[in-house]
Amino acid sequence: KLFLSNNEIQTVVKASQVREISVDGNPIALIGDCVSFLVSYLPNLELLSQVQVSEQVRKAAMAWRVNKEQTCAAFSDLSAGITQEEESKREEVIYNARTNWELLRSQTTKGLSSSLRDLRGEEVVAG
Repeated sequence: KLFLSNNEIQTVVKASQVREISVDGNPIALIGDCVSFLVSYLPNLELLSQVQVSEQVRKAAMAWRVNKEQTCAAFSDLSAGITQEEESKREEVIYNARTNWELLRSQTTKGLSSSLRDLRGEEVVAG
């Protein structure tokens, strides 16, 4: 287990065998790319701030990494390179991540609507 509360997160790339990391208290955790960065560069990571790293998160993180490495030379220095297979899977991963996100959003919206109706119904009965 590695705690990165006040450390430079880029140095963690060298610790590829780490299975659990906590970034609680590290200002970098507030940046949206933190999860993608850590998951994509740490292939053995299982828990990130006490949350299980799913295969879906790992695929989305790899798509993020490929995109970053293509657009930013600084990220390319951290990687040994992108294989042709990773490049061909990039579009598929992005499509799957987008589809899963939209499905999750639609389920959450339906659940919220149902919960609000239940609450409104209870208020009318209680009132």
